[in-house]
Amino acid sequence: MKMKSKLTKASKVPERKADMKNIALVSLITSILSLCVGAQEKATIKQSMKERFATITKLKAQGIVGEKTNGLVALVDTENASEDASALIQAENTDRKALYQIIAEETETTPNAVAKNNALRIFKKAGGNELFETGDGAWKKKSKLVKK
Repeated sequence: MKMKSKLTKASKVPERKADMKNIALVSLITSILSLCVGAQEKATIKQSMKERFATITKLKAQGIVGEKTNGLVALVDTENASEDASALIQAENTDRKALYQIIAEETETTPNAVAKNNALRIFKKAGGNELFETGDGAWKKKSKLVKK
C-alpha cells in the first residue's frame, strides 16, 4: 500500500512540472498580448490627441481653455465656450488619463506623477498668453506666473 502511494506521488511530479511550465507559458503569452494591446491603445490615443491639438491650441489662444495643475485641460471661459468645446475637452481629458495610466505602467510610476510631469512640460512649451491654473484654483496667464 505504501509502495503504491510512493509511485503515485512520483508519477505526479512530472505532471506538476508540466503544469508549472504551462502556467508560465500562459503568463508570458498574456503579458506579451497585454503589451501589444497597450501599444496599440497608446498609438490610438496619441492619434486622437493629435487630431484635437490644433483646436485645443486655438481655444487656449482665445482664453477659453487652460491647463490645470493635474495635467488635464479645463474650460476657463464657460460663457464663450461652445458645447463642442466642452465635448472636446472631455475627450481630451479622457485620453490624457488613459495615456497617463499606460505611461505609468510602462515606467513603473503613478499616473499622478506622469500627469504632473506632463503639466510641467506643457507649461514650459506654452506661450505667454496661455492660461494655467494656480495652486489656489485661480487662472493666470503664463506671462504673469513667470518672472523675467
